[in-house]
Amino acid sequence: MPSTSSLVATESFMPSTIRANCCGTDLLSTTNKFGEGLMTTANKTLAYEKSESLNASLNQFETYVEKVRNSWNVPGIAIAAVAKDEIIYQRGFGVKQYGSHDPVDPHTLFQIGSTTKAFTSALVAKLVDAGYLQWGDRVIDHLPNFTTSDPWVTQAFLVRDLMAQHSGFEHHATDDLTFVGFDRVHVINSLKYLQPVTSFRSSYAYVNNLFIVAAALVEKYTGKTWEQALTQQIFEPLHMQESSATKDGFFTAANRTGLHVQLDGKMVILDKDWPFHQWLYTAGPAGSINSNVLNMAQWLRLQLGHGTFEGKEIVSAGNLQFTRTPQTVYMAGENLSPHPLGGIGAFYAEGWVYAYAEPAPIVWHTGGTSGCATVVAFVPTANVGVVVLTNLSGTMVPEILAQKFFDLYFGALERDWNQIGLDKKQQAIAKQTAAAKIPPSHPSPPALPLSNYTGTYSNKIYGNVTIAVQSNKLIATIGPNQVKVNLLHWDRDTFRWCYEAGWGPDSHESLTSFEIQDGKVTNLIVEFFKAEGAGIFKRSLGDNVKSSV
Repeated sequence: MPSTSSLVATESFMPSTIRANCCGTDLLSTTNKFGEGLMTTANKTLAYEKSESLNASLNQFETYVEKVRNSWNVPGIAIAAVAKDEIIYQRGFGVKQYGSHDPVDPHTLFQIGSTTKAFTSALVAKLVDAGYLQWGDRVIDHLPNFTTSDPWVTQAFLVRDLMAQHSGFEHHATDDLTFVGFDRVHVINSLKYLQPVTSFRSSYAYVNNLFIVAAALVEKYTGKTWEQALTQQIFEPLHMQESSATKDGFFTAANRTGLHVQLDGKMVILDKDWPFHQWLYTAGPAGSINSNVLNMAQWLRLQLGHGTFEGKEIVSAGNLQFTRTPQTVYMAGENLSPHPLGGIGAFYAEGWVYAYAEPAPIVWHTGGTSGCATVVAFVPTANVGVVVLTNLSGTMVPEILAQKFFDLYFGALERDWNQIGLDKKQQAIAKQTAAAKIPPSHPSPPALPLSNYTGTYSNKIYGNVTIAVQSNKLIATIGPNQVKVNLLHWDRDTFRWCYEAGWGPDSHESLTSFEIQDGKVTNLIVEFFKAEGAGIFKRSLGDNVKSSV
């Protein structure tokens, strides 16, 4: 179990006394790195707007930010906006860590999560620019060891398919591999055993593992690690000196946010000793960048500049545009309910989402880590974008604020996206509650003595699970990191799979059952893994013990 300093549960969210005095650092009237006051820059950039109107919109936006922050109990937020190649807004709100008085400012480092994916697709776009590959090339022609469980799919898988979220795999398939300590090589190798749940290219299914394959292309042709290529080809040319993509890069930063999650109505702070932090950085090409809103504003300038930054082409306009080209239907339909940034229909591209919206399409992507929620969004035709970084995971706050910013910028009709988001949250909770399995009021005892369930169980994706009896309960150990899992009795030969280290990987609790034939335990079935085609663990023959009961 983690120490009390590594996993802190607090009884409530931000108290009103702190809320009233934690608005962060307001840089609206200060001088930015370009040598101009931000409000002056904004007025010059938006020449068609009256300065009074712009000021009023920004003031209204800030009031809305605080309303939303308090509604969702988010300790801290940082926001920056870019228009026509200038940073027009940057500010921190709230505090870096719950219970502190240390304000968030525009230099505060956050984990940006899956907004990293667009950086990986940009690196692949640069490979296309350099002539190493084409978007329509087969993956196996560049990575001969790339294999899926279906030979036809293996042959048909194109470079463009790697980042288009239509693989046929279950949503988030094999994500737990990184939580329990497996490396990127293992993640790629596991694809040959992963069973699809839909046909290839038939529907949207969000995964992280294939971005690791895309990064393998980057590493093959640059001769550098993904992290090195990212730093040299994107961070350095864009002057993103405060950004990194490693665990140490985040936790050694002097000005970084705390990481917060919600658990049973309490605020949980995950400090550097929480045992699962490395998952994010192993899944790196899908989500490991650490950055702040000032550095991310540079990334927005590149996007709005069609691949050119301060007069230098970083990636060609054509190949950058391809990363935003719709590939897979994400949300669409006549009965589509209002969703911040969803527009009237959205499609997954290559590490970006392309949404048809009024008055113009929005390109965006959210990010979620164990402690942060983020979004990067921009309107290419209007040359404007916004980045929102927050330090509480699992909320819609980033999308809500990005959509509100665009509504104010374009003078759109008033719509309370915050209330829409809160309603969606309640609907999700109700749906989750309805789907939750109810424990039996009078559970039957296990069919066999607990010792008969011990032993080693294996499958080709998650490797070995070793089960032992400790303090009269079953304990499973999984992965290279030997992660402990409590198997809490549910009913007869069914148990609950619960990570021992407090708030585990997205709290992936699951019902787990043992199959028994002729008095012998033969298989362990983990329902959570079974949904992604990897849930059956076969017991080693030498561990089979026939019960005398």
